[in-house]
Amino acid sequence: MNEKLRTLCRMSKPYWINDYLVDLSRNQISFQGNNIAIPKKSLAVLTLLAESSGKVVSHDTLMDKVWTNSVVAPNTLQRSISQLRKAFGDDSKQQSVIKTHAKQGYSLEAKVKWVDNDILTKAAKSPKVSTAFAIAFTLLSLVMVTFFYFDSTTMPIIHITKVKPITATDTRETNARYSADGRHLVFHRYNNSAQHHLWAIDLTTQREYQLTAVPGNYGSHSWSADGNQLSFVVKKSPPKNLKNKGKCWQLLTLDFAKALQAPQSPVIRSTCEPKRMAVARWLSNGNIAVLHQGDNTAHSLQYYHLRDKRLTQLYLPKNSELYSYDFSLKTQHFATVSRDNNNQHFIDKLNVHGDVLSRATIKLDKDNSANEYYNIYFEPEGKYLLTSTHLGIFQLFFDGTMQKIDTLGHRNLTEPNLHPNGKKIIAIQDTGDQDITVIDLNDENDISASQAVSIARSNELDVAGKFQPNGHLIAYVSNRSGNPQIWLYDGNNSRQLTQLESGLQSMNFSWSPNGDEIATVSGDKVVIISLNGKTKTLQSSLLISKVMQWHSAEHLLVIANQTNSNKAFTLAINTKEKRATMDKELNFANMEWAQFTDNNEIVYMDSSQNIWLKNLQTKQSKAIKIEILANQVGNKILTLQNDLLYGINNKRQLWRYQLSNQDFTILKQLSLSARYISDFKNNKALITRTLRQNKEVIEFYSN
Repeated sequence: MNEKLRTLCRMSKPYWINDYLVDLSRNQISFQGNNIAIPKKSLAVLTLLAESSGKVVSHDTLMDKVWTNSVVAPNTLQRSISQLRKAFGDDSKQQSVIKTHAKQGYSLEAKVKWVDNDILTKAAKSPKVSTAFAIAFTLLSLVMVTFFYFDSTTMPIIHITKVKPITATDTRETNARYSADGRHLVFHRYNNSAQHHLWAIDLTTQREYQLTAVPGNYGSHSWSADGNQLSFVVKKSPPKNLKNKGKCWQLLTLDFAKALQAPQSPVIRSTCEPKRMAVARWLSNGNIAVLHQGDNTAHSLQYYHLRDKRLTQLYLPKNSELYSYDFSLKTQHFATVSRDNNNQHFIDKLNVHGDVLSRATIKLDKDNSANEYYNIYFEPEGKYLLTSTHLGIFQLFFDGTMQKIDTLGHRNLTEPNLHPNGKKIIAIQDTGDQDITVIDLNDENDISASQAVSIARSNELDVAGKFQPNGHLIAYVSNRSGNPQIWLYDGNNSRQLTQLESGLQSMNFSWSPNGDEIATVSGDKVVIISLNGKTKTLQSSLLISKVMQWHSAEHLLVIANQTNSNKAFTLAINTKEKRATMDKELNFANMEWAQFTDNNEIVYMDSSQNIWLKNLQTKQSKAIKIEILANQVGNKILTLQNDLLYGINNKRQLWRYQLSNQDFTILKQLSLSARYISDFKNNKALITRTLRQNKEVIEFYSN
């Protein structure tokens, strides 16, 4: 037998970690033509982690298997981990490849693909093996390397090397998209109201241009194939002579070259549609695709004939709700994302006729919530997509896999868009400063911004304060440590209570009736936190998004997504057995906020910010809309204390509504920074206010 081949067979398999090739025979890690020499012991650590990818490997296991019967320095393992992280462009703060688990060990969080040598092993045992086969194997290995490197599931990861701000204003900018030649960037810039203009910036000269003559509620825009036109949807009030008294949606286009010379009025392309239209995307044939809401509220992918002025349905997925799509002018393919009643998300690839070419379940890790919406944007070559979650920006492939992009510590990023050269990403970064103010209603003076006194002041988001029952603490949500966590304020100092890996899923949480614990949501599950920071995650069949109220010792009121609608449920909780069982479904759809009263009633808010009251003692009773509270909700958060409902309207007035006698009272005029009231106790209110909130366009450069 050929001894060289026999030796080759005994060597450990090479393997891929993302798009890095780990070659144990050469003690190196290769990436895009660069070879990084790694000590054998460090590679042994990496291989043990790769063999248990996604699982925690303990310190003792790594030390025993790699440094058997050896006396080494105390930090030997940590030094190996540091060497490996450096090779992958990782670090101890980001931990996107190798993750530290305090007092436990390490885990490999990246994708691993092994190069199979089973065929080679069988060949080595055959007496007919020759040197020619060894040569053939070498060539085959090169082919395999090429295949794995360029396979769609192992596409090169985008590595960010620097960041550049594009806009830096006191207003909000959103929906930035590169032009086809990459020279211009078109984005939305808001004025002091909810409306905005379309703007462009010449990335070579940094000159800005206002494109629209009048502001509006313009939707996401796209470029025509020749780069001369922009298309987008506008939402507005219908004409007075139209029977539809709600809103209407119209498709608009804008001549980009003319708009660079002077702001233009967009051309109206469609009649007033009473059902929602969104996400206009130019097609190669000159027509425009849109998402369009049907009579059953489900959205379908349709395209609008500009000449015939009519809509034609292209695609409506079965048994799932379509909520995002994009179109690639390069490949002539659509990509769509939908969610089914089991809260699974799907990525579909379609041809221009709406035929499904591929379909895959999006593989969400434990930190990405099924409650999120994964809005998608094609990369220039149409091979994969970009999306964003509360964790950051991701590459999304058509096999359903997601790969996080390291954005060098930048958080709160949305709407990623790749430059035509594939080397730059534009994104919107949401930055803000919110704090919590205590308002004493016994103080007869109106509260101005200068008079307001903040608790636990920082320059990050500190929101949603709640008084401790039977105690003096205030719990609140803050992202000052990275992602949203619960903090406690004792009147003088603050301390971080939770260390939840993926942070809080929403700002909604509730104290237990006795004030000893707090319930919140992380990873679509209810988490119970003791005041010493210990947590218990309760298993439940529901996909829970918000904890609304801990209304009795063993029952929670929560909002969960079921059949693509937010509904309220009561949960019977058992903290000893770490489980939560659905006790009752409250059959109301599209709920944003809900609380039980002391009189066995439920008061709740729907997605249109209507407030309803329902008596739960009689099944026949219908929910009653509280008409006087129409247009009195400035934010989708209210506070209920016994029979009294509190809120803040868009005029920044603090109001109170008594449910029993339907008495509505304006209590105080607050400063313009006030946003919502999160709790009330002993005639004192906790008010969250916004001191600064910007959305800026930033650009990331990749290698």
